[in-house]
Amino acid sequence: MTAIDISKSMNNQLEKKRVSLSCEIDILAIDLESTDITDKFDGIIFSMTMHHVKDIGAMFVKFYSLLNDGGIIAISDLDKEDGSFHTEDTGVYHFGFDRDAIALAAKQACFREVEVVDASVVHKSQGEFAVFLLTAKK
Repeated sequence: MTAIDISKSMNNQLEKKRVSLSCEIDILAIDLESTDITDKFDGIIFSMTMHHVKDIGAMFVKFYSLLNDGGIIAISDLDKEDGSFHTEDTGVYHFGFDRDAIALAAKQACFREVEVVDASVVHKSQGEFAVFLLTAKK
């Protein structure tokens, strides 16, 4: 398993949990938007991160290039919201997503069998925020 995150604090949290994991894990502290990697994967899970990505179309293209044939993506993120999810918006490029629009971005990157379904609801003091799960295959 390979974990990629630009956040040192998130990577430190995962490092603390490494001994309790039942698999080997590589932790890469990189910005996937601006850094190319040559590894190929069977699956990519991107959780509550897409709203921090400036160009989602380019990220879907990158995901496609990182997958082995038949590989899958599973992306969870916020439905379109009014901007109140984050109390501070530094690094937030999207206040959630219209489900049809994000599905179209995946299809335009050549993904197939694109599905978007309800995943969860995040409960915060400033409200409840619906979360979707987008899945697709290369």
